Amino acid sequence: MGANKLTRVGPGVPAYKIRIRSGKGELVYIPVQGRKITIPGFEELNLFVHKEAFLSVGEPMFINRYHISETTTGLKITPEASRTQREAITLATKVLTYKGIETVRKAISQGGIE
Repeated sequence: MGANKLTRVGPGVPAYKIRIRSGKGELVYIPVQGRKITIPGFEELNLFVHKEAFLSVGEPMFINRYHISETTTGLKITPEASRTQREAITLATKVLTYKGIETVRKAISQGGIE
């Protein structure tokens, strides 16, 4: 598997979960394909890159734009989707650097950064 390939979700393959809002405004967790990443200076965080997801008639749909999310809360670090995984990682690095590790730790302990 290449460095930029996402892990395929399927039987026997662990999936990440992200938290999104349903069409009714409810917070739901859905499984997504993803790849663990490490951002220098934020190695203690459990982060992964994944395709943008939304719910359509209750079923998850994915488009070829990318986010970075945190594994324990399922919440996105990136405020918007990026065209490439590399751009998503760059954006997440900027967000994390701006927020600072203490703010990020506190946000994760309270359920997320959003």
